[in-house]
Amino acid sequence: MNDRMRVYELARQMNIPNEDVITGLRELGHDIKSHSSTVDKVAVGQLISHLSKKKQQPEKPAETKAKGGVKTATAKTGATKTPVPPPPVVKPRVLARYRRPEPGAPGVEVPLTEVAEVVPAASTAVTPPPEVEEEQVQAPSNGQQPPVNFEPPVSTNGAQTSTPPTVAATPAPEAPVIAPVIAEPEKPESEPIQPAAATVTEEKETQKGDKAEPKVEQNDNDTDNFTPPSSGQAVRPMAPSVPVRIAAPSVRATPPRPPKSHRPTPSERHAQKKDDRSRPAATAPVEVPRIITLTNSLTVKELAEKMNVPDTEVIKRLFMRGFPRTVNQTVEYELAKDLAVEMEYEVLSEDLEAATAPDEVEKELTPEEQASLVLRPPVVTIMGHVDHGKTSLLDAIRQTKFLLTASEAGGITQHIGAYHVEVESEDGTMRQIVFLDTPGHEAFTAMRARGAKATDIAILVVAADDGVMPQTIEAIDHAKAAGVPIIVAVNKIDKADAEPDRVLSQLMEHGLLPDKFGGETVTVNVSAKKRTGLDELLEMILLVADIQDLKANPDKPATGVIIEAELSRGKGAVATALVENGTLREGDYIVAGSKSGRVRALFDDRGQRVKAAGPSMPVEVLGLDEVPQAGDRFEVVSDVHASKILIEQRKLGQVERKQHHVSLESLHDMLTKGEVKELNVIVKADVQGTAEAIAEQVKKLSGNEVAVKVLRTASGDISENDVNLAASSEAIIIGFNVNPDQNARQVAEAAGVDIRTYSIIYQITDDLEKAIQGLIQPVRKEVKIGVAEVRQIFKFGKQLMIGGCMVIEGKVQRGCIAKIERNGVIVHEGKLDTLKRFKDDVKEVAQGFECGMSFEKFSDLQEGDKINAFIIQESKGEITR
Repeated sequence: MNDRMRVYELARQMNIPNEDVITGLRELGHDIKSHSSTVDKVAVGQLISHLSKKKQQPEKPAETKAKGGVKTATAKTGATKTPVPPPPVVKPRVLARYRRPEPGAPGVEVPLTEVAEVVPAASTAVTPPPEVEEEQVQAPSNGQQPPVNFEPPVSTNGAQTSTPPTVAATPAPEAPVIAPVIAEPEKPESEPIQPAAATVTEEKETQKGDKAEPKVEQNDNDTDNFTPPSSGQAVRPMAPSVPVRIAAPSVRATPPRPPKSHRPTPSERHAQKKDDRSRPAATAPVEVPRIITLTNSLTVKELAEKMNVPDTEVIKRLFMRGFPRTVNQTVEYELAKDLAVEMEYEVLSEDLEAATAPDEVEKELTPEEQASLVLRPPVVTIMGHVDHGKTSLLDAIRQTKFLLTASEAGGITQHIGAYHVEVESEDGTMRQIVFLDTPGHEAFTAMRARGAKATDIAILVVAADDGVMPQTIEAIDHAKAAGVPIIVAVNKIDKADAEPDRVLSQLMEHGLLPDKFGGETVTVNVSAKKRTGLDELLEMILLVADIQDLKANPDKPATGVIIEAELSRGKGAVATALVENGTLREGDYIVAGSKSGRVRALFDDRGQRVKAAGPSMPVEVLGLDEVPQAGDRFEVVSDVHASKILIEQRKLGQVERKQHHVSLESLHDMLTKGEVKELNVIVKADVQGTAEAIAEQVKKLSGNEVAVKVLRTASGDISENDVNLAASSEAIIIGFNVNPDQNARQVAEAAGVDIRTYSIIYQITDDLEKAIQGLIQPVRKEVKIGVAEVRQIFKFGKQLMIGGCMVIEGKVQRGCIAKIERNGVIVHEGKLDTLKRFKDDVKEVAQGFECGMSFEKFSDLQEGDKINAFIIQESKGEITR
């Protein structure tokens, strides 16, 4: 048992400040340095006696008569005036608490008295205990007697022995004590005694809400007082060393504590609280779905929400893998998939383009959202060869329809690269058509290369006197690759040498079967100069639009595409945006590609400021922080924070699209994963006949695994337009006896387009066959980067040898492959392990500088040796014949 206790524990149990305890102990001559000092049981008794004497001021006690007729007088601490009369037979004394005979109500604290077990005579008379006037230590503000937790040793004879200090005005042999004698609790041999009385104060506490009956508690830390019940019966001794006490509740209305064998110590209470705090986390485990869907770009927070785990857990696991991320940074798809599998989740992949393809979004709309869709105007792009009348046709349509407004007579100034016209339909209602004024198919291709499908219908303008030309064929290829319906406008029919039928026959050679010949391609004869056939052309546009059933939801946040953008003086970044879905309003936060901002102003195609723009409406947007690129998709977000997250996701998506671009090396893996069902090919050759022959051979490679589709067959060098088409269509470019120009090579490298050039025809089909079968492997070749010469040898120990070298050619890199040449013979080939310049480790040393080198598993350097440095480069797999 513990015979000593700390000052702060004693002060807490006595409910007095630490300073008072320290001061009292120092006055008694004890060396107390701080509240953490320890004191023994003798010092505790002396302190209680000392504090009681200082506060001893006897005064007439106030009597309170309870229901049972027993009076209780409380005053300052002191000895009782009338001690308990000595019993006839005295056995070993037992400390207990005194309760007044008031059943059903909790009792109040009464000072301890020495109670001896009385052996009554053979009589049935019951004598109530005499009135006892007791003096208490003045209670603190909460009215609770401070307990003193002290434990003396237990005697071996089974009776409780104690030598508490006596605090009394006049010493007497039977004087009551203030400090309790506390014994180590043991299992009692009998049931605890139930309370039988209470005072008026307890009744008031009961009326305040504390209706629980007090329980009998046996505790070594309890210092409340006890008086025997007034039933007249003798108090029998309890189990050895176990004093029986009735717990007195505090004056405050607190819920009763559950009965225990003993009250916990402070350390036990602390452990219990800690256990209680940790228990709710393990009560009911949350059932989480074990199947999650991952996109190609998502943030750490989104990944944590999908897996229903704290984001700190995801950050920790990523950090342990060597990928430090913050909560708002993006996680690559493969990394997120590995992490989810590690945490026992089944991963389902989501299409990378799902978030940027409006058509895919509309297919997944709920019935309620489908009901909110409304018809939107069709978006039309006019394409064709140079000087075939594209601009003249646009001007004719614009002037014809806009002259309905008198203020605009004489021509309309086109403020932006798109405009809309109103056309009267067959049922007499006015409908709108939006035209994009793009320079041919270049902008159209640029938009598609960035994932934008802004066009609903393509108008192919062909001059009746000129026929189908190379750029006309390119426009057909782009429209087919985009899956856009084509309407052919045969222009310049007013000329004398016009041959519209010849144009139609040429179109049939390129896969466009006119409706006049029973095909699906709508053809209209027009004259931009004479303004004939324009109404019929507009009616055909509305007809094709009705077949497509173009709809959008104007109540959603706006999404769309940037048509063109520029930096204007006085306005800043100005972008022409085409709203595809939703409504764009002033004040919206907008993200266009990797640029963002807040819409400050909107202007329509006539230069008038508007507050909002609905689906298929072109507007000029002011407020972007930087100039976006043509073809970038824009989207309205909730705030600046959301815009930053979306920008990071788009940047990651662009990198992934470049990395996942189809090539011959990755073709078999993509086929195996089901990512590719069709292989698009662009064939360029030195002559047209050879290109067509190669295209026919390539088409024969189609099988069950993949369908080979030739997007373009043409003669001439590989141009930038070919690369743009390949980038937007996930195609491979095959060149025969031709090479890409400088611009095409740069664009292809940036977009990740695979360009293959050949000089033997059968190599083309062999490579494609092996690519489909997964037989082409990347070529690894050594590239020499430099030569160094050993000038001096430095030995460290028995094995370590460092060569002092001079780089005489190129450069030497740490970690490169080193071939040590001696007298024209290679004596060692291995990794350059250490590269130092003076005392510092460096990554590389250039020509003309000295350095120190050491090699793995080689220590036989000699002066004059030449060290040839090589690096391994991987190139596209090619078949060596």
